[in-house]
Amino acid sequence: PSVVMLEKYGVQLFLGLLNNLGFTTFDKTSSHYGLSLILGGGETSLWELAGAYGSLARILNHYNITDGRYDPSDLHMPRLREESQSGTRQINIREEGVLSAGSIYLTFESLLKVNRPNELFKWFLMDSSSPIAWKTGTSFGFRDAWAVGLTPEYLVAVWAGNADGEGRSGLTGLSSAAPLMFDLFDLLPGTSWFGQPSDDLRKVVVCRKSGYLAGPRCPEVDTTEVSPAGMHSDVCPFHRLVHLSGDGAFRVSSACVDIKEMKTENWFVLPPLMEWYYRKKDPSYRVLPPLKEGCISEGIRELEIVYPVEGSMIVIPRELEGSKGKLVMEVAHRSEGAVLFWHMDERYMGSTDRVHAMAADLEPGRHRLTVVDQNGNSETVRFEILDRQTSE
Repeated sequence: PSVVMLEKYGVQLFLGLLNNLGFTTFDKTSSHYGLSLILGGGETSLWELAGAYGSLARILNHYNITDGRYDPSDLHMPRLREESQSGTRQINIREEGVLSAGSIYLTFESLLKVNRPNELFKWFLMDSSSPIAWKTGTSFGFRDAWAVGLTPEYLVAVWAGNADGEGRSGLTGLSSAAPLMFDLFDLLPGTSWFGQPSDDLRKVVVCRKSGYLAGPRCPEVDTTEVSPAGMHSDVCPFHRLVHLSGDGAFRVSSACVDIKEMKTENWFVLPPLMEWYYRKKDPSYRVLPPLKEGCISEGIRELEIVYPVEGSMIVIPRELEGSKGKLVMEVAHRSEGAVLFWHMDERYMGSTDRVHAMAADLEPGRHRLTVVDQNGNSETVRFEILDRQTSE
């Protein structure tokens, strides 16, 4: 989900946001990082990471006392300050900030409620403990781990790892850095929690199942608070009316069944690819009945090409032994018993059932993949294979 979100938002915009928050280590172009940037595909220091979290806390601390406005001087890296210094601030108030106070508050609220490390799980239930927003991270190869926790008064950042960068199995932010961070918080005086930026939050009714703004077919709803930008979110697209056979065993349409023999039911329908992942995590998810033979799917997408994606430019690496590699393609289908027929550049490649993956030996250039199921439903993507030598 985060990768899809970054694709919609734009890597260049996100990189600019990180730079505006004070990060200096993301010094490559957006094309260098790509969508991996949202998954930790860039490097930074604990100092700058702590500085960014501290800046967000300062914005939230000062928002209500500046009548809902922002002070750019709140954005800075950690500073060493003598106890005798007055700590006076030069206030240069602005109407908008790098990030809105509402979005920061909601982010801290979510970081407050995440699951704790096992040995500290009871911490969440202790009334005497201070509320702490916290986040952990682990680098690729278990080379280092970090944890950052913050309250309105304090920020604690912990790094764990080997000075030479050598990885160690089991070195994670959750198991190595977070416990030490909580130990340090236990040594500090009790703290408060951030004041709610009421002027920058709006109450909305959302679909309990999807989290989108509630639509007319959402059976269960919740009222929650969002930043003003959240008011422009999409209405739930997943609850929809589905036409079923009288016994509910098949999906049908007016092309194959008399309307009088149909029954209509409100159903939570995810796109095929999203459903493919979601149903593994949520056993309560109700899969749509299969489409009755001879019927036409009415506005419900039956299959989705997982890879390659539309418009992608792909470099196929060589195999370990040096031979030419192949492009491995994958499709998600709503029905487990579906049979799919694969076509590349108008040429038939073969069929798959149950597991829908196929490898293709392709030359550099533009290609068109079309996949059709036994009922005639189809999906098409266009992509380009880059010459490996040219791309290097």
